[in-house]
Amino acid sequence: METQNQEYIDVLKREVGLWLKMAPRGSQKRMAGILEVTTRTLRSWEKNCNSPPAKRGRKKAGVTFREQLTIAREWAKQGYPGSRPVIGALPSLRKKLIRAVIAELKKRRAKRYARIRTECRTSVKVHQAGTVLTMDGATVQEGDLVVYRDRGSMSVKSEKCDGSVTSNDTLKVLNKLKEAGQLPLVAMSDNGSPFCAGPVKTFYKENQVIHLRSLPRVPQHNGSCENGVGDMKKSIAHGLKPEEACRRLNQHRRREGLNWQTPCQFEQTNSRVCTSEERSKFYEATCAAINSAVLGIDSAKEKRKAEREAIFRTMERFELITRIRGRRRA
Repeated sequence: METQNQEYIDVLKREVGLWLKMAPRGSQKRMAGILEVTTRTLRSWEKNCNSPPAKRGRKKAGVTFREQLTIAREWAKQGYPGSRPVIGALPSLRKKLIRAVIAELKKRRAKRYARIRTECRTSVKVHQAGTVLTMDGATVQEGDLVVYRDRGSMSVKSEKCDGSVTSNDTLKVLNKLKEAGQLPLVAMSDNGSPFCAGPVKTFYKENQVIHLRSLPRVPQHNGSCENGVGDMKKSIAHGLKPEEACRRLNQHRRREGLNWQTPCQFEQTNSRVCTSEERSKFYEATCAAINSAVLGIDSAKEKRKAEREAIFRTMERFELITRIRGRRRA
């Protein structure tokens, strides 16, 4: 009963205070006589009428450092699971408290890992268009595509496949580039059979193109093309055809890594056509570096690592790329 009376009094004070803010001059004195309070009391009601009402119910129980430490230690001991295993191990603590503490610990852990990944990441900056090409497959509503991207200009192009992506589709793209005089010095791809089959390897050897393959199950090594595929799929999901999507990305999408130029604008001033002498010199130097790097290595994975490092070192020696550790512009 006392609680209800107090609530009524609080509501009355608030309503009177709001009325006094809009009431004509002299109303405060008349209202003081009606309510049998002083004008000073009414001025206080008018001043505090906009403050939020006091919260009802019990005060929220806080969390002590000892409780946080107990939950964190149990969470780490169990291998950083969800909250349910920790709740089962700590029946004396409130479930809501355990969930809140573990949610905050997960946020901190994710933030710390993101910072470490950014600091340890190595990215590649290609200085000129036409020297490094990366390829990948994509499945869209129209069917399968071979998506290829110039690593220097970030321009994206695609080739439609008759069915699933095969080595014939990869050769079709490479021959198209060869006829246009745009065959790169280095071709990057993952380890899919369409990009590593025998006919494709033969083409690379005959035309002196270095094939830079990713490590197995490491899509980050072909991240630029993966991002290009993602951009294309988003544009196609908005109703564009693959050709229209490529045109939009190449002619209108501005890239921070290109000093906010579009890929087409970058290619106009930073494109390079390699002569047969330059190609031969780079190919022979890279093959020699690879052969020297893999000597005495038995593990296939370590061989691939040494091969990739030899290719990157040769590209740096020929001033085709710059490797950057840490954050770089997109």
